[in-house]
Amino acid sequence: MLTKIKEQHSFTIHRHYLWSDAGVCLAWIKSANSTRYQQFVLVREGEILTTTDPRDWRWVPSNLNVADLSTKWNAGPELTNENPWFTGPHFLHETEARWPVKESVPESNEEARVTHLHIQQAVHPIGLSRFSLWSKLFRATAYIVRYKDNLKRNADGQPLDLRVLR
Repeated sequence: MLTKIKEQHSFTIHRHYLWSDAGVCLAWIKSANSTRYQQFVLVREGEILTTTDPRDWRWVPSNLNVADLSTKWNAGPELTNENPWFTGPHFLHETEARWPVKESVPESNEEARVTHLHIQQAVHPIGLSRFSLWSKLFRATAYIVRYKDNLKRNADGQPLDLRVLR
């Protein structure tokens, strides 16, 4: 959203602050070791870090997060000029020293990567070297497919047709 705002406005933005009430997300953004997260987190974190600086991110308590006014705390905000929906949370009108601060953002293992790798050797039920011609391999494969289908339903004993051989 910040990128779109910068693109759409002609005025110069000297400093910006990005706010989140999700401590885990802030931990991901500010983490020095992001390679241990799952794919989804890595992609989202990569998008965030390519367009923002982790130092610009701040924590806001959930009850002061104006983005949640329409969904979490009541039926919807009153649409008046004094509503925090339009003016922002009250602390933004004060000095930065009075803004809410989360003492520390702990390192989060909530999305740590799985480090276990299970390798299974491929099983080849049909020994390809046993067939001297491709046509024999195709015919054997067709019989196997037919046998499998017969196990699933009662077959009527008809000979192989072109549909099965393909």
